[in-house]
Amino acid sequence: MPFKKSCDVPVLDTCMGLSEEAIVKAKNELFEPDDQTEHIQMLNSVIQDSRDNDDIAAEVFKICSKKDNAFLVRFLRARKWNVDRAYALLKGYASFRLKYPELFEDLTDETIKGTLEAGYPSVLPHRDRYGRVVLAFKIEHWDPVLTPFDEILRGFVYILENLLKSQETQVNGLVLFENFYNYSLTQALSIKPHQLKKMVEMLQCSFPCRLKGVHFIHQPWYFSWSFALTKPFLKEKLSKRVHIHGDNLEEFYDEFGKEWIPFEFSGDNNQLDQISWTKEFFDFINIIYV
Repeated sequence: MPFKKSCDVPVLDTCMGLSEEAIVKAKNELFEPDDQTEHIQMLNSVIQDSRDNDDIAAEVFKICSKKDNAFLVRFLRARKWNVDRAYALLKGYASFRLKYPELFEDLTDETIKGTLEAGYPSVLPHRDRYGRVVLAFKIEHWDPVLTPFDEILRGFVYILENLLKSQETQVNGLVLFENFYNYSLTQALSIKPHQLKKMVEMLQCSFPCRLKGVHFIHQPWYFSWSFALTKPFLKEKLSKRVHIHGDNLEEFYDEFGKEWIPFEFSGDNNQLDQISWTKEFFDFINIIYV
């Protein structure tokens, strides 16, 4: 029996269907058709017919030849069932993989375990009131030498690849929290412009995710240096979804509820147990998606 409300669906969603609320949202916001077959066939035709156009089109064909229709639906949903835009996103996904192979090579439970257990990134254990999954990053104890920035991006890639298999997450989207409390100059200077560009590319046009908001809290004055380097890479749509709260968290609490936000992100909820969550996440991947 499906859940009624999106917020009640587990983040590690084993039912793989849509809640009653998400069914309505998919139709009203994403223009989801009752019969998906025609759009899937049209997208498959574009993939087949375009495979010899260039290296990226060939990579799209190679990737999709190993996937089922559920994989294509992720891209169709992310682009509101517009076949041409879904194909463009598939090309962005393939291009990102070709451009940054270091983020995908040897990406397994074993190689990424320590990164996820350290919370790079964390995933909040429950959806927010709108049914969105929240990815979270607390920078205070991050050591750029022990955990290079690319390793953090590998953590994001691994989580996105797996959480986006949930139809509920495809429809309701994701939110990103970043807590910059005790962000040091050493940390700031260790992040290079090309790394920030890589992260923006990942979140903006390379995965079939609906990124509904990015929330920065407790950032120091020199955070503006890093953000200034990032801003030229942001498209207008994502730029409007970036919220820089500083130490005034009134709007942050209004959006999510202080009682729901975990302690590490200045809320009243319990602290995150990232080690336990990582184990549950791996169990989820290895049992549900074999």
